[in-house]
Amino acid sequence: MEITWRWTITWNTGEIGCRILQTLRAFGIYLSSIMIVCISVDRYFAIVHPLKYKNLRRKNTKLLAIAYLVTILISLPQLYEFILLIAYRISSY
Repeated sequence: MEITWRWTITWNTGEIGCRILQTLRAFGIYLSSIMIVCISVDRYFAIVHPLKYKNLRRKNTKLLAIAYLVTILISLPQLYEFILLIAYRISSY
């Protein structure tokens, strides 16, 4: 996204594209952080409570579903926060 923007020096996708791409950008950052927490929780239960921690696949699937749901909910406000600002070209600059 930023490589294309810096290469063309203009934003070609309009305000909708700006909002969607900024939301996806935030989604990736939030999801990576939450995934690290999920991995830590999974490893905690696997090491501290190895005999009680049965049905690993089912619990991991639920944990991942919750992680994605939380990430989507956290990222949605980005759709309304970002707006496209148009800077007019100044000939002396």
